[in-house]
Amino acid sequence: MGRPRLSVDFAIVLRMREDQNLGWSRMAEEYRRSTGEYVSRDTMKRRYLEAKQRMNSSVEASEDESIS
Repeated sequence: MGRPRLSVDFAIVLRMREDQNLGWSRMAEEYRRSTGEYVSRDTMKRRYLEAKQRMNSSVEASEDESIS
């Protein structure tokens, strides 16, 4: 059994990567500065990829609903 997963605000992660074009380490640093929570760069990368996957799957689901 591993450590519990950190809860990360996906909106902040997406905004930092896409709007501010920050790298993983810089994103982790900025996230720590804005929230006060320690997050590693690896966690940032994983959460960003999860957020993108969630967004893509929700867009696909809404497109499927509009087609049917």
